[in-house]
This record gives sequence, structure tokens and C-alpha cells, in this order.
Amino acid sequence: MQSKLEDVYGVILAAGNGSRLGYPNEKGGKPMVELQGKPLIYYAVLKLNEAGIKNIAVVVNPINKDIITKYLNDCKEFAVEISYIVQETPLGIAHALSLCKGFTSEHDLALMLVDNIFEASLKEAVIKFKKNKQKAMVFLTEVENPKAFGVANLKGDRVVDIIEKPETPPSNWAVIGFYLYDSSVYDIIKNLKPSARGELEITDVNKSYLALSSLTYEKLNGWWLDIGTPENKLKGEALLKG
Repeated sequence: MQSKLEDVYGVILAAGNGSRLGYPNEKGGKPMVELQGKPLIYYAVLKLNEAGIKNIAVVVNPINKDIITKYLNDCKEFAVEISYIVQETPLGIAHALSLCKGFTSEHDLALMLVDNIFEASLKEAVIKFKKNKQKAMVFLTEVENPKAFGVANLKGDRVVDIIEKPETPPSNWAVIGFYLYDSSVYDIIKNLKPSARGELEITDVNKSYLALSSLTYEKLNGWWLDIGTPENKLKGEALLKG
């Protein structure tokens, strides 16, 4: 019997500036970068909706909020309820997630970074997460340049470490921008210290779960891409076109 997916709430981090891609915050920022005629925020909502998630918080910044709100209000394709949460200052992914506590504190949550696109369906992984009452799950994909990513060190069926941009990668398995957590994530974030760049890092959240032996993982089927550069934007266009 499938777990009730409506008990899983979605969070999309959509506060990033897309200046390198020609979409500064005044034009909606990174969430409004278009691939195949649709913005990244469309694909993020689509992916969560396909997984059966009906309640979604979109974390925006003070400048792009109105543009993203208008786009999603005008988009009639999704049977979802969307709330908007403003991150006033870019203090990291984990900080942005912490702002969603009031929205998801009584639910498991699926965290999506708006600039990640991928082929695979997430539905079976979300069902597995709910059924097994897990605390944290990360998703891995094999990459050619692991030095550029957060990389998982795998021992058998366990993640034993996650290393950010390692000089000597322990594997080619990168941690992508989609995560599943139960509500204990807010207690984890509360105890984090800012990194050297002054941000609360999502890698530190995952390593905290590792220390508690509470982190599981799934390997992602199909292609995956982080739309952070003009080159990757072109690759994304080609992948979505098929």
C-alpha cells in the first residue's frame, strides 16, 4: 500500500540571482531562466507535482517575488497549493529551508533547488521514504568531473562521508539538488554554524544526519544537470528537447 504522498510538502529554493544567464533578479532571477520556452520554476513545480506532492512553498527574494508569483498564479497546469516565503538575505540553502519551518514542521518535506533539472521520476523514492519512516535521503548521480561537486563516499549500501569539491574524489557520485527530510531537519539546522563564506550549508545538514546514522541515498536514473552556466543552459535545452 502506498504512503499518503499528500503528507509530504515541497520546498523549492528560488531566491537565486541568474545574472550570468541574463536573468538578474529584476527579470525574475534564476527561477525564470527559460529552457524550451518555460522557466526553471515550471520544471521544479512539475517534478514535485509528478511525485504526488500537492503543497509547495517557494522561497523567493524581495526583488523576484512578484514576477515568480505572477507566473505561477497564471500557470494553470498544476493542481497544487503554493505559498511564498521571502529570504531577505542570501545566507545559504539551509538558512532558506529554515524559513519554511512554519510551513512544513508537521510534515516530511522534499527540498528542490530550482536550477537542477533531471529526467527521473521522484515518486517511487518519495513513497519509499515515507514507507520506511526515514529521516534524510540524498540523491546521487554519476558525473565526469566530481571535483566540481559535493561527492559521496560510499561503502556498500551506506554513505560514509560527503566531501565538498574534493581534490581527490572518493567516487564519481555527486549529491544533486534534491533532498528528502523529516521534520527533525529544523533541529539540525538550528545547531549549524555558518561556513567560511558565512552561509548555512546543506552539506552540513546532510553530514549531521550522517553522524546520526540517519542518512540514506538513492541513485538517480537518467540525465541530470545544474543550470548554472550558459553552457549548461544550452545542454539543458538539448536534453529537454530529447
